[in-house]
Amino acid sequence: MDKKTTFRLTLFLLVTALVTVMCATGGANQNDDVPPLTANLTEVSGEVKVLKQADGAFKDAVLNSQIEEQDQLLTGEDGRARMDLSNGTIIRLSPLSNFTLLGVVDTPDGPLTRLELSIGRLWIILKGGVVEVDTPSGLASVRGSYLHVWVDPQTNETKITCLEGNCTLGNEGGTIALVAGQTASIKGSFAPPVADKMTDEEVADWLDENPEATLVVVPLTQTVEANQDKPLPESKTNTPTPTATATSTPTITSTPTITGTPAECGPPDDWVLHTVRAGETMESLAALYRVTVPELQQANCRGDLTFVTTGEKLYVPNVATSTPTKTPTATPEATATANWTKTVAAGGSTATPTTPSNSSTSFSNPVGPDNKSIPSDTTCENSYRIVATDSNGISDVKMIYTFDGSLPMRDTAISDGHYVLLTEIDTDLYSVSDYVIDTSSETPPVNIRFRFTVLDNDGYVSYYPSSGAYDLTDTTGCVVVDTPTSFNSQTGPNGTTITDPAFCPQTYQVDVTDPDGIVEVKLLYNVDGADPSYATAVSDGTYYLMSDQGGGVYEASNVLIDSSVGSTDTIKYRYSVKDGLGNVMVSAVYTFTDSIDCGSTAVVSKPPSVLTSPEYCTQDYVINVSDVDGIELVEVHYTISDTGPTADASSSFGLTRTAGDKFVGVYSASEWIDTSAFTVPTITVDYDFNAKDLLGNWTVVGGTFTFTDDQTCSPPP
Repeated sequence: MDKKTTFRLTLFLLVTALVTVMCATGGANQNDDVPPLTANLTEVSGEVKVLKQADGAFKDAVLNSQIEEQDQLLTGEDGRARMDLSNGTIIRLSPLSNFTLLGVVDTPDGPLTRLELSIGRLWIILKGGVVEVDTPSGLASVRGSYLHVWVDPQTNETKITCLEGNCTLGNEGGTIALVAGQTASIKGSFAPPVADKMTDEEVADWLDENPEATLVVVPLTQTVEANQDKPLPESKTNTPTPTATATSTPTITSTPTITGTPAECGPPDDWVLHTVRAGETMESLAALYRVTVPELQQANCRGDLTFVTTGEKLYVPNVATSTPTKTPTATPEATATANWTKTVAAGGSTATPTTPSNSSTSFSNPVGPDNKSIPSDTTCENSYRIVATDSNGISDVKMIYTFDGSLPMRDTAISDGHYVLLTEIDTDLYSVSDYVIDTSSETPPVNIRFRFTVLDNDGYVSYYPSSGAYDLTDTTGCVVVDTPTSFNSQTGPNGTTITDPAFCPQTYQVDVTDPDGIVEVKLLYNVDGADPSYATAVSDGTYYLMSDQGGGVYEASNVLIDSSVGSTDTIKYRYSVKDGLGNVMVSAVYTFTDSIDCGSTAVVSKPPSVLTSPEYCTQDYVINVSDVDGIELVEVHYTISDTGPTADASSSFGLTRTAGDKFVGVYSASEWIDTSAFTVPTITVDYDFNAKDLLGNWTVVGGTFTFTDDQTCSPPP
């Protein structure tokens, strides 16, 4: 049987299986009171293609169209898509990604959504049930909330970040369970997954890609800090177990519409798979294997689709390749001046989106160096300017660049620090003057490619030029001279001493400005008396990411610095700012003293080891507690015993939260423990602090303690 026949037979069997399951479940399993789950495209931006069974070829994705089992989505370099399930779950697809909806079924534990990500990135905001994501290296799943899955196009490595909820990643080598603020990666089908902690850049990625993530990032900063001193989870060697199992016959919740015969497409019998390399296109592959572009499209069921993504696999002829001919990159028309100026038609930056909710960004009058060489006897500074308009509003405008000849992409440029933020100097005119692209880490001559990118207020990204870039050669090795950050004012403890547990949590504010733009602001701290440095604080996790309050003001509220080192500790803290050039500046150092042992899970006050008259029977019990799953209540559990015949007695009393929030707080009580029923000294009281999280789990925190009572304390009358 040839490959084309196999390809068609597989498609036929798949359709038959779906129809059979639907028929089998269409009677008794239908519940008229609970509508079936559906999946719809609610946002489409840039180049997004969908392959539906009935079509047999990729076509332009259409806003509000239903996504059904086995439908495949493919995004181009500027393509983004959002799919909403009818239960409120949101799934977003980033550029250069290949995604398939395997199915949505009802289970006793809620809906189980199964996806396949062959390449690229997807983001899941879960509103019920479980989502499983099948990747080339393993299976990722989330129960509870926010999951990001990334499949590296070069290595097929799978990485996940768990912003909130409970996430897992596993394969034949093992499985690992994560909580909020943790990540895991996996290489190959047999290598066990490895856990790590989320970086500030990964948190920023969530905010850039998902506006809804703002709701959890503020508590997440405390969650991350609470986990800093805890050991990372380790992979279990057992075979990963699915996170949800249907105990009854699954109900197919979206009904495929099968009309007619699928289009005739698929590879000839002697064709083989080719992994697309960086820079390859459908046209270059056709030239390489001496076939036409339509023949490649037909063999791979691509319809009129012409773009490919690095790392994906395409069927090609099993023949010796011809000498490749480099496909020239379209160079924008330049003026005769050193800086180019060009006007484009409105909407010329990207393909016109198919969704009316995403208006296209219009660009005009770009200014910057094109086909220019920087010799050793000229200046490295250049001005970059562009007019940009978008009816959705503009969040930011950046100039992004690369050194390796590749097309500059926003996510990569930001993570590499290869960008500059343009400021609005006039209506719709964004500019930066005398900007130096720092090539000191490269070997001259350095071939730079750059273009402009816009992020609108709805999260859509546009580029200019849309499919090319401008060229600049640096033959001298330019070095950036940074404009210092100005620290204007700060609010936080300074020269004070904490003597009350209620004041362990503090609010820190700083007012900063930097003409190069501000990427992040952190609160760095140290409890051993040394001045905190950026690198050490980040590596040790002794920092808080501060949130932007607008107007240059950044804040970290309700911060509890764990200073449970000694009876009296000196805490030093300062602020750090990373600007738009990637440079880090730090502020002056501020100092305060903690005399009561503040800590995230530390006992602040407890009875002395011996209660003797005239000491009071009523004692203070105070503890600082943190839990990534939130805190419902804290209690003291105790057992009384003596050396006589009296039986042991056990009981408990609750503590009241005096400061903090649901994730971390100071809990206290002034209580007596009634030992009047015990008459033979010495009476021993063993006790510990117990916290119950919002999931119902009890944990002993702070250790187990003992005191003796030789006066038989009684409750007051």
